Amino acid sequence: MSGKIITIVLLMSVILVGCDSGKRMTAKLAKLQFKHPIVFAEYCSNMYPDTDSTGIEYVYMEGEVIYDTITHNTTTAMLDTIVVTQTKTIFKTRIDTIQHIQYRRVIDRAGIEACMSKFNKCVAQEAVLRREKSILLTVTLTMAIYTLARWILLAWKIRLP
Repeated sequence: MSGKIITIVLLMSVILVGCDSGKRMTAKLAKLQFKHPIVFAEYCSNMYPDTDSTGIEYVYMEGEVIYDTITHNTTTAMLDTIVVTQTKTIFKTRIDTIQHIQYRRVIDRAGIEACMSKFNKCVAQEAVLRREKSILLTVTLTMAIYTLARWILLAWKIRLP
């Protein structure tokens, strides 16, 4: 008899301790983080390490067009006349650059895992709601058909329970 009581007490204690709600677990984690922030941070960083990725990107930047003008004066003397000839040469210059960019991106895995767990909860909840909606629709249609059948049978003066 005493063995059964001990077994029942042990089972009840396991049930009470093992059934922590999400809010209680969040409160316990917050308390643990407040008391031991360094240990908590180390544990989280070991569980969800940040991953980083590096990449190289080339960017083509078109330069500005610069116009240079060179004026050339040539003087020619012919008997009584002096002829001045002016020559203009226009140079069009543009300097384009290709920029080499290296980047490093750090990904916070803990945040991604938290977001994914919330997303998975929403998907599961949506599936449950769809199932409940189909059950409710089936029950409503069944009740509507039953009520309609009762009205028809009442019109024919046949009584159903």
